[in-house]
Amino acid sequence: MIPLTKRACRQVIKQQRRRITELETQVANLTAQLAQRDAVIARLEQQVADLSAQVARLSKNSSNSSKPPSSDIVKPPKASGSKGGKRRLGGQPGHARHERQPFSPEEVDEVVCWSTDFRALRLAT
Repeated sequence: MIPLTKRACRQVIKQQRRRITELETQVANLTAQLAQRDAVIARLEQQVADLSAQVARLSKNSSNSSKPPSSDIVKPPKASGSKGGKRRLGGQPGHARHERQPFSPEEVDEVVCWSTDFRALRLAT
């Protein structure tokens, strides 16, 4: 180890004091940030507790608690289906028709006849 002169020792001490001051400032800033975050966390925890209590209160009705049926929240009936738009169901007037072209006889491999007569199906089984 090389012995330091008084001047070199003073410079090292001066640098260390600057570093200590910087670190103390940094600690103070971090402490202030922690205090702010603690306040935010406390506020959010209170908000969660309030909302949980509100959900518990609103989810109770006469079928799952001792509340009378008259205290149930009754939703108004939905409006009839005539509230919809001006258009009718299906293709709209003036719209071009889109149809699939039938297969040509060369493209057909097999023809299967289907029946919707359920009486014939019942007799066959």
